Amino acid sequence: VSLLLSNNRLHGDFDHWSSIPSTLRLLLVDENRLITGTLPQTLFASSALEILGLQNLRGLSGTLPRLPPTMQTIRVDFTGISTFPDYLDTLTSLTHLSLAERVRHNIRHRNLPGSFSKLIGLVELKVSAGGWGGTVPDDLKNLKSLNILELFDNEFSGTIPQGLCDLTQLTKLLLSNNQLSGSIPPCMRQLTNLDQLWLNHNQLTGSIPDLQTLTMLTEIPMNNNQLTGTVPMSLRFLEKLGSLALNDNKLTIDGSAMDSWLGDMAELTSITLSRNLKVNSLPPTALRQLPKLVEFRCSYEGSHGNSMPSKR
Repeated sequence: VSLLLSNNRLHGDFDHWSSIPSTLRLLLVDENRLITGTLPQTLFASSALEILGLQNLRGLSGTLPRLPPTMQTIRVDFTGISTFPDYLDTLTSLTHLSLAERVRHNIRHRNLPGSFSKLIGLVELKVSAGGWGGTVPDDLKNLKSLNILELFDNEFSGTIPQGLCDLTQLTKLLLSNNQLSGSIPPCMRQLTNLDQLWLNHNQLTGSIPDLQTLTMLTEIPMNNNQLTGTVPMSLRFLEKLGSLALNDNKLTIDGSAMDSWLGDMAELTSITLSRNLKVNSLPPTALRQLPKLVEFRCSYEGSHGNSMPSKR
């Protein structure tokens, strides 16, 4: 049995919902922005619910009630629900957990609950823009079935844990817009199923490691960090990459060296190298060889160095 109430103009609260029928398997109340209040703690007490959708109920607050062990999918993005009890690790059938874009003034947990890393059946874990802080738990390495891990737009600090390299089923690893520091772990070359790897807008240092095994990547923004060294030739193997965003780092741009391999990246539509440490030259031959390139940025305003590119 399903109850589908999404994308309407429902208003009011859940106070008159003391419980839901035991036969209900799917409950979707998404995109009803006028709903307010809290969820009754007995709402799911006698249910065998499998899928719960409460996305974009911005007036909803309080604690997520105890859910039945039959749960497979929980989506409570864009709500004010702020407390996620430790019993979540008992939901052994859970495959999709999405808690993105929580209303920030209601946040009570600073660190990701330890119960998350015990949900070993998870395929998706999305907790972006929730005001989470602390370090990224190394215990997430236990989630071997994970395909999607979204941690962007939070306040995570510390280094990228080596344990993430064990999640070899990942297709999306989104870590941008945090306060992560240290180097990019070379072991990330093990994540050969990655389609998207977002590392931009952090405080990452060191050189760009050899990631040539990540041949499925279409996106790997690394801009707005503190990366040093040169742009590595190993990037040439990322033949599906659509953009190369390395601006706002401390890299040395050696266009002469890049000219020998950049032309192999035929899917590139955008290259951004602006505001780095030093620009020795540009790669003019390679730029002419890229059939889909529509944007190339290598401005010098605010650059840390004083070398200008050679004119050709």
